[in-house]
Amino acid sequence: MENLWLMSLVALIIGGVIGFMLGRNSQPDNRQAALEEELEEAKQALENYREDVSQHFSKTANLFNNLTSSYKDVYQHLAGGAQQLCQSDEIVRSLEASLQPQLKHAEEQSDTTPEPPRDYAPKSPGDEGTLSENYGVSDKPKVRQDQHEEKIAS
Repeated sequence: MENLWLMSLVALIIGGVIGFMLGRNSQPDNRQAALEEELEEAKQALENYREDVSQHFSKTANLFNNLTSSYKDVYQHLAGGAQQLCQSDEIVRSLEASLQPQLKHAEEQSDTTPEPPRDYAPKSPGDEGTLSENYGVSDKPKVRQDQHEEKIAS
């Protein structure tokens, strides 16, 4: 009778270990399936984002083209109105000049070559500037503020 109980207990333990091992081996499949599903969702979200970005820039380009076209139409309307309504050629030329971009003026200003920044620290001709490695380094010991006040007081 004791052997029967012992054999039942051993069979129960062995069955539990086998069940645990089978359950443990089947969990990675569930985990793997969940990770694959998550990966597919991330891929789909990335594809949607790319499509949204593409649509955004396409619409921006169309709007910019419309803006350019509208500006051109306004310019032509103003230039035509100036020619029809203004009798003085001088006024027409000044209006056209004011509507044209000031490229000539910008070109005249861009003739000067930009220079790199300079060391503008106030200095004597023989002193080193603030960009020097030795700037502010001296051989004289510095006097502390309280020692300086004592010298003034005495």
